[in-house]
Amino acid sequence: MSTSRRRITSIDIAISLIIAVGLTAARLEGAVYRNLGVIVESKRAVETGQSGAVLFRASESHSDFHHAMRLLSTSLKTNQQDCRTRGTLGRIFVRQGLLQNAIAMFQSYPCVLDPLDRLWFGLALFHAGNQAEAEKVWSAVQEVAWFFSYQARQEKGEGQYERARTLYQLAINIAPKNAIAHREYGYLVWDLGELEEARSHFQEAAGLFEADAYEKNMILGESARMYRAYNIALQYYEIAARALPSSPLPHVRRGDIYSAVGDWQRALAEYVTALGVKFHHVDALLGASRAAAKLGNYEAAQGFLQQAKEVAPESEYPWLYAGRLLREQGRYELALNELEIAFKANPLNQAVAYEAGVIYFDMKDFPRALTHLELAARLGPPRSWVYEALVRTATALGEQSRACSYASHVNASWPDLVFKLPQLQCDGW
Repeated sequence: MSTSRRRITSIDIAISLIIAVGLTAARLEGAVYRNLGVIVESKRAVETGQSGAVLFRASESHSDFHHAMRLLSTSLKTNQQDCRTRGTLGRIFVRQGLLQNAIAMFQSYPCVLDPLDRLWFGLALFHAGNQAEAEKVWSAVQEVAWFFSYQARQEKGEGQYERARTLYQLAINIAPKNAIAHREYGYLVWDLGELEEARSHFQEAAGLFEADAYEKNMILGESARMYRAYNIALQYYEIAARALPSSPLPHVRRGDIYSAVGDWQRALAEYVTALGVKFHHVDALLGASRAAAKLGNYEAAQGFLQQAKEVAPESEYPWLYAGRLLREQGRYELALNELEIAFKANPLNQAVAYEAGVIYFDMKDFPRALTHLELAARLGPPRSWVYEALVRTATALGEQSRACSYASHVNASWPDLVFKLPQLQCDGW
């Protein structure tokens, strides 16, 4: 047991940090796991008098804003005319909500603003409430809608769903015929449980992709899958596969549907077909691992997972899937070991926190289970299974009022799931 406690300590400390100082600060601190190499190299670049702009941009791309701002500020002290460093710092100010700092940085720009910096300058003005000025700044740039869509994906990846919503809406307002913006916004609101809104944008995107049989049928398939109209979705994905045989994604999605209904043999066949199209497709490898495990072939499952780890060593998902597989086999210590690697890859992944909570519940370590599950509830959009687990864990701890609070959330959001919860005596329902 002492090995388990030592191994999981870093996760517990980081979770305490997230709870104590909030998710935004935790995003900065958690990124250190991924960016130590970038930080060290950037520091060397500054100390040797180099611009280090490329390294700063790498630091920025990993959301390690705290260290990036420090390094950029140090660099500007030695060269006030370094436009690339100024632009990077201005963008970080926008991402951090330091809008006046960003505006001042771009307004004092010693060079002609390049299109990317102009887009960020406009975004700072927009968020600061100066929409008219923002539109003037954007008017000289052609790819405004693309920029908003790209930034929205970044925000969604960091769990900033409402900021992502605003950016997608800006993209669609500026370019209402941008099919990709409609499609990606559809995925966002699907995650948030707004299915009718998602369907509307999927349908709009499919219409705009009328001439592209692959994209059109993939989107129609997603819309059908969202409503669990699986037979219809399977047909759309089959048409998409014929339209673009070089894409593994239709087969991955068909595998996902067969997985959802528990037809693991067909699921595995689809994932293997996808891997025949693209051998190193991570989602196909992960899906194949899951299906093989459900069929009792754990050796094959481990083989698929090992390939996924080699293909995507910086992703948390191969280790998350490995932890889940080990947990289902009752090998909790090894499962926690895999989850710690997943956690270090991305400390803010909702599924990682949830899986750790389930493992602790199975180990009857209910206090730790509750801590991890409450974190999972905070990290992403509301998920029924997270709140179901919270009810069961609070009940196991004898915390009736807490259990009732979570059960009330289930009753309000997913009333058809209430019958699956433990019997509780709660006021008001």
